[in-house]
Amino acid sequence: TDLDKQKEAILKELRAYSPIVVSSSKTYNATDNLLEICIPDPHFGKLAWREETDEDYDLKIAEKRVKEAVRNLLGRVNLEMVQKILFPLGNDLINIDNRNNTTTAGTPQDSDVRYMKIIKTVRRILVEIIDELSAIAPVDVVIVPGNHDLTSSLMMGEILDAFYHNNQRVNIDNAPKLRKYYHFGLNSIQFTHGNEEKHESLGLIFATEQPKLWASTKFRFAQLGHFHKNKKINYLSVDEHQGFQVQVMPSLSGTDFWHKSKGYNTLKQAKALLFSPNEGLICEFTTTVS
Repeated sequence: TDLDKQKEAILKELRAYSPIVVSSSKTYNATDNLLEICIPDPHFGKLAWREETDEDYDLKIAEKRVKEAVRNLLGRVNLEMVQKILFPLGNDLINIDNRNNTTTAGTPQDSDVRYMKIIKTVRRILVEIIDELSAIAPVDVVIVPGNHDLTSSLMMGEILDAFYHNNQRVNIDNAPKLRKYYHFGLNSIQFTHGNEEKHESLGLIFATEQPKLWASTKFRFAQLGHFHKNKKINYLSVDEHQGFQVQVMPSLSGTDFWHKSKGYNTLKQAKALLFSPNEGLICEFTTTVS
């Protein structure tokens, strides 16, 4: 009839059947994950006319699409699981690279507004997004040059680096290299626009340029823009060994006259990827422009 004795007897019996948990140095908290918000190739400043291309696209539409994509992706993620945010920028962030409305190589483009206005508008948009992300978790921004805006992407990276140089929650990687590398736990990511390299050679390029990073990580990824479509390719160096994954990321960019004339009609999408430090990519989210 003694309730305290009954309680102790029950607890003693439960303890006898409780599982034995062996601690491991590889365990991690469920909150120690990396969230990547991936919105490559927005082509800010591109102009498309519905009568020619079946859709309109300009600077205002691009801003609306990008901001809505970020909000949609954040709304689909359990942000309590996120320790850090990775925000790669570039892969033709801006559609033109000068006042002459041409790409870096001099190819003429249908441009919505003047070059200077595009630069000022894109700077404002990116600061607003990065501020929003940094309120959730520390943000690493990686600038990935594209073939349209090789000069402008470097300039935008320098602007962001100057803007956030005293902000401990935002880090900008604007090294003047075509390929960038990122390390998180057992994950490593190679960022490149993808218009120069053979895709099957990216693993060898990765291992040659970053041998220590390649050797110290288990889950290796190469992320590409340029092609405005979603595509995954898996390569294995040896059957028993972990290889690497190439993913061509989709774009939110509208279809201009040149692309429409070639018959390029792809879904307008953006991605969010969730990486565990020990288990690699554990979740993928997609938002599509309707």
